[in-house]
Order: sequence, then structure tokens, then C-alpha cells
Amino acid sequence: MIPLIYTGAGEFMASSPYHRKRCEQAYGLGEIITVEPIDDRSMASHRHYFAELTDLWETLPEGLAGDFPSSEHLRKFGLIKSGYCRQRKLVLPTHEEAQEAAAMVSELDTYALCEVVGRTLTVWVAKSQSMKAMKKDEFEKSKADVLLVIRKMLAGHENRAL
Repeated sequence: MIPLIYTGAGEFMASSPYHRKRCEQAYGLGEIITVEPIDDRSMASHRHYFAELTDLWETLPEGLAGDFPSSEHLRKFGLIKSGYCRQRKLVLPTHEEAQEAAAMVSELDTYALCEVVGRTLTVWVAKSQSMKAMKKDEFEKSKADVLLVIRKMLAGHENRAL
């Protein structure tokens, strides 16, 4: 991706000498290219989200802290619980083999959630929230959904402790 600056009169210019060189290598003089505007998400919103997640993680009650070794574990849990994930099911020959497969998946991806019911292993993996993977609107919705899931989990845990 080459960032361009609109200079007026329908003309664009590469945003830096490095990007101008990339343009010269990629395109011929007078070549017509299609440009599609990207509605970038706010870095302030991005920073707020991760700061909020860190704050929530740092204040996890003792009964939950062990389940989330990092704020990244908490974020991915929130993504999975709010539906921003991929799910796979695998039926194995025995319950024991399903449990072994779950252990292996958990070892390979410490953020994945695994559940074994009978011989069936279900694995959930969080969707990426990278700028490339999620456009602004989806990121803002996922941000709100993840924070809500985590706050509800904390409120439910507090109510059980009473």
C-alpha cells in the first residue's frame, strides 16, 4: 500500500520520498491506477481500547486473574465470547483423543478456547483486529462488544462473590 496525499485539482502525490520511489518502480508514467479511499480508524480510539483492556486486566479479581495471564488473553477471550472468531468442530474416535487434541491445540495457541463434549472437540480462535483485517466500523463495534463482554463477566463474578 502506498499512502497518497491529495494536492487538489484531482491530483495525488506520494507521501514521502520512499513512497515516491515505490510509485516510480511500480507504475509507468501516465499509467491509470484505481484508488479507493480507506476510512482509517482513529488511533485515539485504538489506544483507548488497549488502555481500557489493560486497566480491566490489571484489576481482575483473584478468582479470574489466573484464567488470563495477559491483557491479550483477556482481549481474545472477549473477541471469542462476542462472536468475533472462527469456530471449528472435530469429532474424534474417543473422548480421550478429543481431550488430547484439545490439549495440543491449547499448547499451540494459548489464546484459543477449546471445549470437549463426548468425542467432539470445538475450537474457537479470535478474529484479528488489525487495521488490515478490520475496517473502522467493524473495529468500533468489536471494541464496544468486547469491553461489554468483559464488564459483564466482571459484574457477574462480583455478584457471585457476595
